[in-house]
Amino acid sequence: VKMFDDQKAMISDFGKSNNEMVRGAFTRGQSNQEGTVWALNPNAYAPKLGRVTDLLGLTTLLHEIGHGIATGPSGFGFTNEIDAKGYNDLTGQRPLYNSRSFESALMPYLETEGAKNKSAIVKELINLQDKVEVYLENNPKEKREIRTLASAIEYFEQEKKAHAELLGSEDNFMQQAFKDHEKKLDNHRTYIRSLKEIAVDPVWVYLANPKLAKKVMPLTTKVLQEQFRNAQNPRIQFFSHPFAVSLAVVLAMMLNGRAEEEEEEQMRQQMPAGALSPQAGALSQQQQFAA
Repeated sequence: VKMFDDQKAMISDFGKSNNEMVRGAFTRGQSNQEGTVWALNPNAYAPKLGRVTDLLGLTTLLHEIGHGIATGPSGFGFTNEIDAKGYNDLTGQRPLYNSRSFESALMPYLETEGAKNKSAIVKELINLQDKVEVYLENNPKEKREIRTLASAIEYFEQEKKAHAELLGSEDNFMQQAFKDHEKKLDNHRTYIRSLKEIAVDPVWVYLANPKLAKKVMPLTTKVLQEQFRNAQNPRIQFFSHPFAVSLAVVLAMMLNGRAEEEEEEQMRQQMPAGALSPQAGALSQQQQFAA
């Protein structure tokens, strides 16, 4: 896991194009659920995304860790190879995936013709992405959308309606602008409904808040738990304790430790030369104990 205060530094280290709309990234490893995670620290600032809140920082980290859990083989001791190909009825895509992964467990539902209307699990997944806000059990007042598509569409429709009421529908320039924006929204819908993204959301939501996950996606939660239970993975099982609580503690310790190091460095720079030099014999007692 690599954490950054600067978005440009994170993107540069990740080695991808300068996409200013990302808070994290993940690349697969060679086996099991291994991989590398990049993410922004809480309170980091990104020009187009604003300040990263504690909840956004933590859940982004969970999202990227979730990619490793969802894409890798659910068991332990397997290579992380791509050895299967399916069909996603939501997007028309033919995704490649690992045949032992959680992604593979969702494929039978995504391959169903008319999946968004016929599959109860696919309905849960779409509802999760479009209508659910996630929060931590110990802080239910702070929430975030799982995906921002639904609110973006609502805002777009309000803007289009307001423009039509003000200037009418004969403004060709604005009509073309609306069409271009609708295409961007459609492309983003295709992206979040892709196998990798629609599979990672139930994973990181469960890690963040198991009770919420069981409430809003009970069928998908059962598939997730059974996938790893049947794989008998000694490292990953989905129980009722929110992993987010443990991760938040670790993240806070990392941030506090870094702050203390920075404070100590500032103190050292302010001290006169020799201020930390011990007097003669000052360490003799410790040396005797060490011997």
